[in-house]
Amino acid sequence: MGMRILVIEDNIFTLDEIEARLNELGYDQIETAVSADEAIAKAKTFTPDLLLSDINLGSGQSGIEAVQKIKERMNIPVIYLTAYAEDDHLKKVERTEPFAYLVKPLQKRDLHIAIQIARFKHASEQKLIDANTKLAKAMEEKDKLFSILAHDLIQPFNALLGLTQILLEDFDSLELKEQKEMIARVHEVSKGTYHLIENLLAWSRSQTDKIIFRAHKVDPVAIIDDVLALYKNVAQKKNICFQVTLNKGDIFLSADENMLSVIIRNLVNNAIKFTPAGGRISISGVVSTQHSGFAEISIADSGVGIAPEKMEHLFQVGNVLSTQGTEGEKGSGLGLVLCREFVQRHGGNLDIQSQPGQGSVFTLILPLWLSEGH
Repeated sequence: MGMRILVIEDNIFTLDEIEARLNELGYDQIETAVSADEAIAKAKTFTPDLLLSDINLGSGQSGIEAVQKIKERMNIPVIYLTAYAEDDHLKKVERTEPFAYLVKPLQKRDLHIAIQIARFKHASEQKLIDANTKLAKAMEEKDKLFSILAHDLIQPFNALLGLTQILLEDFDSLELKEQKEMIARVHEVSKGTYHLIENLLAWSRSQTDKIIFRAHKVDPVAIIDDVLALYKNVAQKKNICFQVTLNKGDIFLSADENMLSVIIRNLVNNAIKFTPAGGRISISGVVSTQHSGFAEISIADSGVGIAPEKMEHLFQVGNVLSTQGTEGEKGSGLGLVLCREFVQRHGGNLDIQSQPGQGSVFTLILPLWLSEGH
């Protein structure tokens, strides 16, 4: 069997007997130690999956202390062996949380059952520990995320309250041009806030598996055209031009149309936000030569780029960056997290190439529509 077992026993004859019993049970990766110091040293090199340890090792040495020191370095199950089934022994070993307590001489059947139970319980406990660790991390990340979002939501609502208060109280004294400018500002802030809430709702639904993935034959150009029409006015205000080199019918994807729309909308929105006035955004698509059965849809901008130290945190929910665009546009960073999650739901990937001051290229690697069954 593949389990590595370290046996700690000071009596040579008993040690040989235990090793023989283990061999009979099919365990062939066995290491032995006759003292606490030897056990601690061998545990470092042998890295056992299970400890079988006598409680008293003679010469004043304690198997319990040896086990404690080993378990400080590695989380492994322990089964204690003793010639005495006394309560004071049980109390001593409790602090090392043993999985079993066997009385010598050992019976093969008892030893086998104890090892199997120890393996099962340890694996179950480890799964629970891993699950709790992941849950704690997820909760911490969500707490950080919601604190960022709360900050990003308060700002636009404060702006809306201020603008609407001025319109309400001073409307008649404002010139028509001022009225239009303030109404336009209210619309712009409202649209940005809606986009943030839309992303938040989509992300929260994806975390609870409430968004059902439905792949269909999708022409990405149709979605790109809709998204560019949506952001046409925003881009014109910054004198940013769009260049699309992908034509309808060139590529068909196996994609969820709604998810793909969210992905492209967020990437185009980010490209506009971080591209200075007079810049350019290019969208292209090809059949991938590196990933068989996939297409690569790229959205490139001539924007400010992304610093290397920020790249590694782009997709970490707890470290999403609230970053302003080139003209003070607000953003929470949640859009990119959502993009990657939706791309991964397609079995694809999101690749980013960026250099500060030279712009960024976001490439969607998504499955091609190969036939009616795919």
